Amino acid sequence: MQMQQQLQEAQRQLQEQAVLIAKGEEERSQMAKAEEERSQVIAAQQLELNELRVVNKYMKATDPKYLAFLANETTTADPPQQ
Repeated sequence: MQMQQQLQEAQRQLQEQAVLIAKGEEERSQMAKAEEERSQVIAAQQLELNELRVVNKYMKATDPKYLAFLANETTTADPPQQ
């Protein structure tokens, strides 16, 4: 009788461990998916930033009004300290 109880207890513990392992695997899967999504967002933002840098470089090289605008924005964005 005691052997049967020990066997049942061992089976119960194995089932609990299996549930915990499955939960852990699901959490790791969700974390990996979230990390992949973050990586895709970062990559898209980097592409957009690179495009904006090219546009900025072009505008600085070809448009004096743009240079004046930048100079004005720089001076108005940093008011004098009192």
